[in-house]
Amino acid sequence: MNEEKQYYTIKEFSLKVGVEEYVLRYWETVFPQLKPLKTAKGHRRYTDEHIPIVNKIKELMWEKKYTIEGAKKALKEQFSKNRSKDNTLHIDFTLADNKKILSEIKTTLEEILKILEE
Repeated sequence: MNEEKQYYTIKEFSLKVGVEEYVLRYWETVFPQLKPLKTAKGHRRYTDEHIPIVNKIKELMWEKKYTIEGAKKALKEQFSKNRSKDNTLHIDFTLADNKKILSEIKTTLEEILKILEE
């Protein structure tokens, strides 16, 4: 079975996105949207969800020549537009193994919301 890798070390991720490791570490301190998971020992674990964030930062900083502050503002505006205005939690049920569990969680959360709205 050819399964996509779920987590990348900083070295693997650096090669995947074409950005030096030290640049990724710096961007983590500047852009709150770029926060990899960290193991108990503090090792970074990037996911495929981080790729569009890094690509957008690369576009803003390297192609469009934004300043750090300008890139931070543009990235913040893009992410605030992409968020749901009604604060609804959207869950992607593409993984068959997790579908049942996620469906049960969603049902439970909807029941809790109904109770809170009463």
